[in-house]
Amino acid sequence: VLAVMNGFENEIQTRIAGTDAHVVLLGENTAGIESPDSLTARAARHPGVLGAAPFVYAKAMVLRHGYAEGLVVKGVDLAAERQVTTIGRNIVPPLESIPEAAGEGLPGIVLGSELAARIAAAVGDTVVLASLAGAELSAIGYTPRLRHFRVVGIFTSGLYTYDSSFGFIAIGAAQELFKLGDAVTGIEVRLSDMFEAPRLAGELVRALDTPGLRSNNWIELNRNLFTWMKLEKTVMFLILALIVLVAAFSIVSTLFMVVFEKRRD
Repeated sequence: VLAVMNGFENEIQTRIAGTDAHVVLLGENTAGIESPDSLTARAARHPGVLGAAPFVYAKAMVLRHGYAEGLVVKGVDLAAERQVTTIGRNIVPPLESIPEAAGEGLPGIVLGSELAARIAAAVGDTVVLASLAGAELSAIGYTPRLRHFRVVGIFTSGLYTYDSSFGFIAIGAAQELFKLGDAVTGIEVRLSDMFEAPRLAGELVRALDTPGLRSNNWIELNRNLFTWMKLEKTVMFLILALIVLVAAFSIVSTLFMVVFEKRRD
């Protein structure tokens, strides 16, 4: 039973650490990080780092034929993203990159499988992303920015949280949609040892020496989940120990009785 629990924990860790980067370097606020290319190159050269990739991360709404759902839009360079996460291998059909100009000149988007099911979207359909980033004030209030996208793939990670709320687009399209210019939200980093994430995250921030730069890591982001799993393992161990103790007491008492009866005979 404990082996099964350990296997479950390892599987969850692998899926989460595969879909999320081990370490994420972020800007001071939503304005993001300027000059991401030089910072990405410097981060990739740090000891213990296997790869680094810039990304854009923002919230929006996706609309199609009267259906509307909130989602997290992540702008990525899919070739660089494959060095830090496993999302590239979970996209159907397989893509070398997410096109900035797909059918009819529309930029491409990859939707999570659960999210696509909610809005009845399939590969080849057109969806609309609505965002208040850079919205202008009009007589009726703030008007959201609307952009049409072509669904070019469906993403399935096996984790409901991601499959029901994530959409991936090209990093250039994300910068244009959210009015970031050449800036990015942050830089993802993959490590040779993912359990060294808390220590190496601090080292990277100090080594890059950029004002306003801060870090996050996969362990801190999922601390509640792993605390729950650790507590569950402890309780399971106690329950199993009590079961074994009761069984052992019953066996030993039976043996004692048998020995006493044989001695009398």
